[in-house]
Amino acid sequence: MGKRSEQKIGGDEPRFPAPQRPNLSPAIPSHGHRRHAGCCQPTANPLATKEFTLSITRLALLATLITLPSLALAQASNNPDFTLQNRGQQVINEIYVSSARTNSWGNDLLGTNTLAPGANFAVVLPAGQCVNDMRVVFANGQASERRGVNTCNLSEVTFP
Repeated sequence: MGKRSEQKIGGDEPRFPAPQRPNLSPAIPSHGHRRHAGCCQPTANPLATKEFTLSITRLALLATLITLPSLALAQASNNPDFTLQNRGQQVINEIYVSSARTNSWGNDLLGTNTLAPGANFAVVLPAGQCVNDMRVVFANGQASERRGVNTCNLSEVTFP
C-alpha cells in the first residue's frame, strides 16, 4: 500500500489539505513560520507586565488596609474604657458607671469635681466589663441614664 497522493481538482487547492495543528509555541506564529524581521511579533504575557505586578501589589495593600481596622477592633473589643462628653448646657455634678449585672450605681466617678458643658471625662473600667449602665446628674438635679451599653464597641458617650 502506497502513500496517498494529493490530486488536484481544478484550481490550486489540494484535494486533501494537510490538517492544521494549533500553534503552541510563542516563537512560531499561527501561520506556521518562524519569526523574522517585519513579521509577526509575539503578544506580551499579561502576567509578566509591570502593570499587572502593580495591580497585584495594590490589591494586596488594599486587602491589608481593609483587615487592619478589624484586627484593631478585635484587640480593643475587651477594653470598656471610654470618654464621656458633656454636650449639654448644664454642668454635670455626678457620673456613675457600673456593670449592667449589678443593682447598685457604686461611687460617683467625679468625686468632688464637676464636668462643665463642652468638657470630657475619661471613664476607666475593668477589662472585660463591656456591658454597662450609666447615670449622670446635672447641676439642676435632673438625671439621665443609659442602660446596657456595650462600651467595648465605642470610644465616646455623649450626654445629654
